[in-house]
Amino acid sequence: MTTQMDIIRSIIRLELQRAYGQVILYAKDCQVLSISIQQKTKRNISVSTLKRLFGIVECPYKPSRYTLDTIAVYLNFQSWSKLAEIHNAEGLSSSDQEYWARLKKRIETVTEQSLTSMKAKLGEQLSDFQIREFAIERFEAFLNSPKTATAFIAPGGFGKTTIVAQLTGLFFIGEKARYPDDIVCLIDGSILFNLINLNQEIVRMINVFEMEEKNSFSNYFLKNPDQVKGRFVLIIESLCQIYHQEEKLNSFVENLMDIVAAYEHFSWFKLLITCRPDNWKIFSDLIHKDPRLKNKWFDVNFTGPANESINIPVLNNDEIRYYLKKRHSSRNVEKLKFYHPDIADVFNTPYMLHLFSSNQNPRDIRSDLELLNYFVSNKILVEPYLQEKSAIIQTFFVRSGYAKQSASVDKRDLPASAEYNKAFKELISDNVFYEFTTPGKYLSVKTHVKFSNDILLAFFLANKWIEEKGFDLDLFRRVLSFYRNHPNLQINIVKFLIKIAFKEERTKVLMDIFSVLENGKGSAFFPDTGLVNREIINTIGVELRKNKKVRKILIPHFAKTKAGQQYYFEGFSDMDSLVLFSGDNIDHYLENKQSDDAKIYGHFLKFMQYFLSSNRPLCRKEYEIFRTLSLDEHAEPTLAGYYYGAQLIYQSCFEDGTDPALMEKVFKKSISLFKKELQPASGIPVFEYIISYSLNYGDDFKNIIRLSRQVKKMYELASGKLTWRHQMFHLIYARALLHAGDFQTAVSLYKKTKMGAIPVNNKYYVRLRYYLIRVEFLLLEKKSSEVLSVIEEIKTISKMIKQRFFYDRALFFEKKAETL
Repeated sequence: MTTQMDIIRSIIRLELQRAYGQVILYAKDCQVLSISIQQKTKRNISVSTLKRLFGIVECPYKPSRYTLDTIAVYLNFQSWSKLAEIHNAEGLSSSDQEYWARLKKRIETVTEQSLTSMKAKLGEQLSDFQIREFAIERFEAFLNSPKTATAFIAPGGFGKTTIVAQLTGLFFIGEKARYPDDIVCLIDGSILFNLINLNQEIVRMINVFEMEEKNSFSNYFLKNPDQVKGRFVLIIESLCQIYHQEEKLNSFVENLMDIVAAYEHFSWFKLLITCRPDNWKIFSDLIHKDPRLKNKWFDVNFTGPANESINIPVLNNDEIRYYLKKRHSSRNVEKLKFYHPDIADVFNTPYMLHLFSSNQNPRDIRSDLELLNYFVSNKILVEPYLQEKSAIIQTFFVRSGYAKQSASVDKRDLPASAEYNKAFKELISDNVFYEFTTPGKYLSVKTHVKFSNDILLAFFLANKWIEEKGFDLDLFRRVLSFYRNHPNLQINIVKFLIKIAFKEERTKVLMDIFSVLENGKGSAFFPDTGLVNREIINTIGVELRKNKKVRKILIPHFAKTKAGQQYYFEGFSDMDSLVLFSGDNIDHYLENKQSDDAKIYGHFLKFMQYFLSSNRPLCRKEYEIFRTLSLDEHAEPTLAGYYYGAQLIYQSCFEDGTDPALMEKVFKKSISLFKKELQPASGIPVFEYIISYSLNYGDDFKNIIRLSRQVKKMYELASGKLTWRHQMFHLIYARALLHAGDFQTAVSLYKKTKMGAIPVNNKYYVRLRYYLIRVEFLLLEKKSSEVLSVIEEIKTISKMIKQRFFYDRALFFEKKAETL
């Protein structure tokens, strides 16, 4: 007959074995356990008591509540009643046969709490946006792959939280879940450490993160693989919000990589994280130290600039239309399209699209800055409760140390009179703030308040800094220094400061803006100088596109300064605006920088300006200039690509084909760069990429195939395979094979390509090149309706950016499509 003491012993033995993989059998085990309990709980249980408890000494015994509570605390439970309650509620016995189901039920509490927090952040966005097809396909492929980990990587506002919440519901939760037997542990990183007291499984997950093998339930499955009844899917949303301190986040990521390595042979364990490109660089750096770990990750990019690691695409036209039609009438949708034919970037991310759709005057919005200004001025800082809402927001900043000390504040620290409570509800309703609760000490409940989106937080802070500190270059330096341990917030605020400076035409500030990027005093502000520089340069480049008046003042000035030449002209080669205006700006650069390298770079851009605008006479002029230039033997690969590329384009498009002697020089240069390790085998063959792109314009398929095969022999190509450069290289190779008659290989290569994140200065230019190749494969499949749709897209974009070359090619294929 099973006694109460037998049940107690069974529960304790089972929990000890789960947690630490150990069983108490002997007196010496009790001695070790007694010491361990004292060290962890600061409470004492004697060795003799433990001997009686585990039946090593036979005698009538009823353990005290103190003893049982101490054992429970040692096992990471709040009390013995909590531990016994779980076992009693689930009808548990000492058998381990149902452990998977019991664990699944216990983990559900963590996932539910995280989903509640995420839904509070998202508000209507979660229901208004359809689940994205790319995310479903990618996550399904990952789950059924042999890989251990994957990541969704994108800046704020791209919908990472929405995607994760929707995938969790689709795959694991609810009556129609695809994989109901899998355990999903979803952890909202922004509230992880507020949740620790919520459920003891959180403590266990922390132990997993810390890789304390003896102190985690994962050790149980490693020792009892027969108990695995499905997959254990650990999803960490908002990785960057777990720790703001760079050092702690680095340590956390190292532990995650250790977990990935430890579970590489266990197909039942899967890890998905969401993070931003700058956080992902921590993973990339660790991969460079131990390349072996790369093979354990599914469909992510560890090389190249941070923006090329982004693997969440912006919303496509169909997704935008779906959302707008759900929230607006057909007539309003057409109005939106009419008023915004060329600023789709304003609403190509879920957060911005959601804000945009709530705007009643779309014709007033021409940028993300104007959109946020409208939202705050017309929806938030208005009556009723204008003063109260302003005071709540100001109190949030004060209590959080302007979001430096903490990302959230205790709701009790905010003003709480009747009027303030009404104002707070307005801020919650408008999705400015969201709140979440966690258990506190002594059975209390604590409510935390956070901004619903980092973009909105940064926008408020940028305006607050200007209001309090004035607007000059020192303001940029103060912000960079103040948030040096918060890189996401740091760069978001600085980007808004730049946008505001352009909108207000603060040319005196902007003329020397690049000084904050200079080595020395400025570099100390950046945990990752290269990433911050790139974000700032891109923001300045895009803003110069928009403001013609400021552009006329700044461009000549930048051309005369070393910083302007380096960061703007060479750091932001604006191919999208090349024909519109940036090609003409190169004249300023060439007038002020006379080095051979500058001439090759500048005249390549001038050549492309005239080529893309179909101006053959001026192309000829630039081609003749190239024939007078010489390439230094030690020139870096990109410059060498430009030098040969312009000549190859001209010869293949306007003459009888590429000069065989020039092509031999190109192939020799390719081998030389490889042998001199200017392009190491594990790196990215930039020179060959540029040459391939150039040969593609003139349909030189024979040399494209030869070059591509040479590259495959020399380079590993795995490091940058997800970058847009690599994907474009493979698309061009596939096109060459198509025209050479190798249809099967060509189609196979084409179907495997997926364009990665494209830099903002190349977005339309690269897309047009991709669309032209896509059209040829659609023609092969006789998909006339799709062909015509893509051709219309090419015509629309090429007219917008005035690149006649692409428009003429679209007309050529349009005639072909009409014959299908």
